[in-house]
Order: sequence, then structure tokens, then C-alpha cells
Amino acid sequence: MFFLRDRVDQFMQPFIYENGQWYFRPQGADVSVPLTEDQVNEAEEKFRFRFKLAFVGMWLIFLPVSAWATAQVVFYDKPATYLLTIIPAYLAGFYFMVWATKSASRDIRGRMWDLEVEKHAGEPDTAPKSSWHNVPPRKVIVQRTWLLWAAFIASSALSGWDYRNNVRALNGVTVAATVIRSDDQDAHKCHVDYDYTWKGVHHSDGTLDCKLMDRHPVGSTIDVKIDPERPGHSMMPNASPWPPEIILPIFLAPILLFLAVAL
Repeated sequence: MFFLRDRVDQFMQPFIYENGQWYFRPQGADVSVPLTEDQVNEAEEKFRFRFKLAFVGMWLIFLPVSAWATAQVVFYDKPATYLLTIIPAYLAGFYFMVWATKSASRDIRGRMWDLEVEKHAGEPDTAPKSSWHNVPPRKVIVQRTWLLWAAFIASSALSGWDYRNNVRALNGVTVAATVIRSDDQDAHKCHVDYDYTWKGVHHSDGTLDCKLMDRHPVGSTIDVKIDPERPGHSMMPNASPWPPEIILPIFLAPILLFLAVAL
């Protein structure tokens, strides 16, 4: 793969072979780290593996998020602002690429930092500390990111529950509902609220949909889908079963995979 070969060549640029000895010397560095040939080969293999992992992780974020956002706008009449979710997905993918390059040579850069500190012992401020030095072990990283794990588990459970309820409603029965509110006066959100009756019991529900608001003024009748076992929850017949909060576990899953497995 040409793209991988090109990135490997860029990664290997600081590795220099001089007078029968390998050195690690990034551009602008005033110290060199002596290495064995096995250490150089190990660093290259680490980079190849992590770059492939980062490449897969990038697309595992970018493609699902892009597909989800595009489907919401094109097929379910959601506002175009949903497409903004693609931006953090792209940035996360970019971070993975940077991580693959830096973490593969982390140990060597740590040794270079030690040499720089030793060389500038009398002037510690002149030796810039690498942000990739002293990266904690994987177990510590997972412990420090417990909030992300909690958010992932909670959002996954909530999304799964909402998806189940939405699917059951969309596969349920159709009832006629009467629109009781149809306006965008609340923070410019297109509210459509309606009442309906199922087996003699009165229920109220609503949705946010600008096109539906334009077509159905107060007092008009619309068809909604309900789950007979949970009639208080209704859906528009053409609505997406995926809840908006599904974007959080989609976005967090590849990041947590890297934290737990790749680092």
C-alpha cells in the first residue's frame, strides 16, 4: 500500500545509520540516541501495526458518523446542523494518526529526553520536555478515563433502550392524533404536539419537525405509530428508529478501544 509505505518512510527519517551504528536523531535535536538494529526494526514494526490500527479506527469513527448524520438530514428531514458531527469525527481520526507516529517511538524519545536533561543539567529550561514521555501504563489510562467509560456504557444502554422502544412503536399500530401545538416559538424549535386515544385512555406526545409543522396546523389530524404495550410512546410513521444520543457511543467506541487495547 503506497500510502502506508510513504508514512513509514516519514516515520523512519529520524533513524540514521552512521559508521556502522544506528541513531535516533529528529531534525533540530542536539543529541542522538544510539540504537541496535533490532530496536530500529522493532520501532518500525510498532509503527506499521499502530498506523494500520489508527487507519481502521479513523474510518470506524468517520464512516458511521457521516452515514448517520447524512441519513438524518436526507431521509428524516433533520436540520443540516446534524452534519457538524462529522467535524469531531474527522479530528478524532487525525489524532489517531498523530498517536501512531508518536507512540511507536515513545520509549526512544524518552531516552532522548533523558540525554537532553543530562546534557543541559545546568540549564534545565533549555531541554523541552516531550509530551509523550512518561505516558502511564494502560491500566492507569483506563482508570483515569472512567468518566468516558461511564458515559459510553450509560449512553449505549439508553440508546439501546430508546431504539428498542422506537422499533416496537414503528412496528405497532396506527392511530389518528389531533395536533394541539404547531409552532417554532420555543428557541426556534419546530414543535408539533398532539393528543390521541388508545383503548379509551388519553395520551399526549410530540416531536420536533419543521416540515411536519408547516403541513399540520393546530387542530389538524396526523397518523402516528404506537406500541400497544406502551401506548404512551408514539412515532411518526417515517421517523428514524435511531435516537439522537446514539452519536455518543458511536463516537466514543473507537477512542475507548484505542485506550484499552492500543496504548
